[in-house]
Amino acid sequence: MSAAVYSAEVVETSGAKVKLRLYIVHADEHSFCVKKNCALQILWDQVNAAEIKCALGNEMTLANRLDAKWVISNEDRFIKSVKLIETKNHPAPPGFSFKKHLKKKVGLPQALIEIVATDKKWIEHLKKGETWDTAPYDMEFYV
Repeated sequence: MSAAVYSAEVVETSGAKVKLRLYIVHADEHSFCVKKNCALQILWDQVNAAEIKCALGNEMTLANRLDAKWVISNEDRFIKSVKLIETKNHPAPPGFSFKKHLKKKVGLPQALIEIVATDKKWIEHLKKGETWDTAPYDMEFYV
């Protein structure tokens, strides 16, 4: 089993807006975090995983990503809004086998979310079809 909570895929970008499909890939996860701090973590996890040189990567470090106080106090600097558009296969039925569905993602619980950044530079590196694993959590609980 992966340490990731979600697998993210870029569905569409337009200006400062990005639509992502999130697939739950961890059996212990049962919901989608659609808060600004989670959106920021998801976006930064892609920058970090792919070692992308971009505006977001220049402004946020791994130490920042792991610091709940920093993420919460800076979420409005990067993220204007987050919206859950739709879900599919959610919640997963009792006895659902994540392991069986991970490779093709067919049948996994999924959500389409829209993230609006405060500036298009924070998401300009994202390309349709890109995927990455991410493990966001609601950091408000820890501040």
